[in-house]
Amino acid sequence: MRRGSIGRLVAAVLAGGIPAVASAEYGALPLRTDGFYATAGVGLSQFDADTAIFDLGGSDIALELGAGYRFRTRWLPWVSFVAVEGAYVDLGKDSVVANSTEFELEVDGIEIAVTGFVPFTQSLDVYGKLGVFSWDAELAANGAALDDTDGTDLLAGLGVAWNTGSPFGARLELDTYDILDGALTISVSGQYQFK
Repeated sequence: MRRGSIGRLVAAVLAGGIPAVASAEYGALPLRTDGFYATAGVGLSQFDADTAIFDLGGSDIALELGAGYRFRTRWLPWVSFVAVEGAYVDLGKDSVVANSTEFELEVDGIEIAVTGFVPFTQSLDVYGKLGVFSWDAELAANGAALDDTDGTDLLAGLGVAWNTGSPFGARLELDTYDILDGALTISVSGQYQFK
């Protein structure tokens, strides 16, 4: 980094904090803009699967990697942007011991959703999303594959998005999935907006 860049970076820190730093270093963007973006997130998952032999219902780490395209809209009241998003979601796994056998269930899948963004403050949006989740659940007994089931079901989510005025942003999100006997995630994601 050249001396001039360092000077601009220091000035940005003194003037406006993290959003200003990102804008000075990577180029300013409008607080809200359309176009392609990528997301990566981590959080906690909870899913339930009840059978005649055992009940699974634990928590695990959830991972998400996705992308979307956001465009401006003027035909929906209060909604400033609508996005079409796709993501790979790993809901993690849970295990239980029944009849001296350890059963383990692992769930992941692909989601496709439409998301609507409503401005809340100058830099925060509240958003909701609705879509489908194409999932796969693998059941193992004492480490050996026992069953593999899949399906496509509804998902819904609510969240808050932080717009920094730079390519970088963040999200806090709660999602529910109508799979097995119910699943949900709460996650924090980083977002990169392509210019």
